[in-house]
Amino acid sequence: MKTLLRKIVLLDRKRIGYVALIGFTVVFAVGFVLGMVTALSSTHLVKHFRDIPNFASPLSALSIITKNNVLLACSLFFLGFVTLGLYNIFAIAYNGIIMGTAIGSFVAKGQTTEILTLLLPHGIPEIGWMLGISVFATQLGVSFYRFLDSGLENKDFLVLLLSKTTLLLLSWVIVAALIEVFVTPYIYQYAIH
Repeated sequence: MKTLLRKIVLLDRKRIGYVALIGFTVVFAVGFVLGMVTALSSTHLVKHFRDIPNFASPLSALSIITKNNVLLACSLFFLGFVTLGLYNIFAIAYNGIIMGTAIGSFVAKGQTTEILTLLLPHGIPEIGWMLGISVFATQLGVSFYRFLDSGLENKDFLVLLLSKTTLLLLSWVIVAALIEVFVTPYIYQYAIH
């Protein structure tokens, strides 16, 4: 285990980022396909899949969705940092399965337009920030192990932690929530009428 950790620590940050991005994207895609196949082949699941949620007001929706997004972002960031991205593999696969199941269930009910207009406007930025935070947390975790391995001499970890990337990723999470609450409903209403 220590040898594997040392090999990972020796990789440069860009290479770690590329490998992590490709890996997380493949994991999401596999989860998505599994969810779709499961939903399309299970009539029981399609019957019992929840309908579209209805919130009391846009502000209550924004509050709930932003809280959920921030909690997921924090778990991806902190647990991804500590586990060098291992936690993120499972979280991203789970999100892929959920999204694939949702789309597959609505497609099986003949509601393809409804689900695509509900998911695509905010789903693409949401998948983007999940992948971005996962890659960043993995890079940060490796930089932290380098920092410890160097006797606290290698300051790459601190530079990366305090970089603009942290603020950019947090902003991305909030923008995705705003799109989900304020843009998606209008696109949905336009598409179904």
